[in-house]
Amino acid sequence: MACIASTPYHIPQSPTNLFNGSPLVRYLNSANVATDLHSRAGYQGLRQLRWVKVKPPRNIFFSDDRDDLGHTPPPEVIQTILHQARECSERGHSEASWNVEVHHLVLKAALRPLQGPQSSQFFDFLLSTTASILPDYQATSASKKVDFCMYIDPQHDESAQIRETILALMNVLPMGMFNHTDLLPLSDRPIAVSIETKKTGEGWDNARLQMEVWMAAHWQFLRKVLQLHRLAAAAVSSLEQTVGFNSYEARKLPQFLPGIIIQEHGWYLIITTSEGEKTIFWHKENFGQTSKSKGIYTIIHNLQLLRKWAQEVYWEWMRELLLSWPRHSEKVFAVADY
Repeated sequence: MACIASTPYHIPQSPTNLFNGSPLVRYLNSANVATDLHSRAGYQGLRQLRWVKVKPPRNIFFSDDRDDLGHTPPPEVIQTILHQARECSERGHSEASWNVEVHHLVLKAALRPLQGPQSSQFFDFLLSTTASILPDYQATSASKKVDFCMYIDPQHDESAQIRETILALMNVLPMGMFNHTDLLPLSDRPIAVSIETKKTGEGWDNARLQMEVWMAAHWQFLRKVLQLHRLAAAAVSSLEQTVGFNSYEARKLPQFLPGIIIQEHGWYLIITTSEGEKTIFWHKENFGQTSKSKGIYTIIHNLQLLRKWAQEVYWEWMRELLLSWPRHSEKVFAVADY
């Protein structure tokens, strides 16, 4: 059974590298964009976008490489988020209302094309308030849920072998889910980043507990997949009387898994790492605020950085594992571990 621990120390060096080379405040693609924002925003927008006219040191607010990470939403999108966030804060809206009226808008602005979702979208998010942890991965007696999940859709990977392997694994994984949760839309779409939301005053400790339990289950799922890989390698080696699968024993888990906790306006990055069967929860780092336009651009930039990590690091780790899956008689070999 896995266990959970927390530490007051700073985020370890490897997870910190998530943002290296792309400072958190570089969230617009050039000073020309700033001028455009300023000219199009209108009177209320001008009040919120004064910072774009300040002349900071070169490249503090702007980068010509910004579009390589993702699009920069137009000012009217930011104004809508600002308005809805202010409404929810000042009128005491519920957590569910914040999710629909604010958090979903921020995620949409950051992660979906400006012209709308596309059928070929490789990375996306969904509301997951009804998703439960599968018992096989639950580290404690208390089952916890989260509000949003950001996921990879392997249907859009160029390799048909990836999809074939996932389908084979679903035949032996708990509840036929290639994930640690029972949410049907995620049955074959691996979760990369999870998000828990709370109203201010409902307590950081409660939000942290929910994320600790949820992400410990995520780690357990990854351990399960590695275990199935080892079992398949041993079985194929026995069937074919070969010893060619020893290298699979050395495969390791990802260095870390990130998550997000939101408390009304405040967005916070959290990091978990795995030590044996123990999940270590590292304390929060400020991710941005929806109370200011600059804070919203910061959140959007950081969400796009997480997408980059999910696609180039997390998915590459999983992709290599799936492509290397042992095969027998030219078919994926998957064996249950019970």
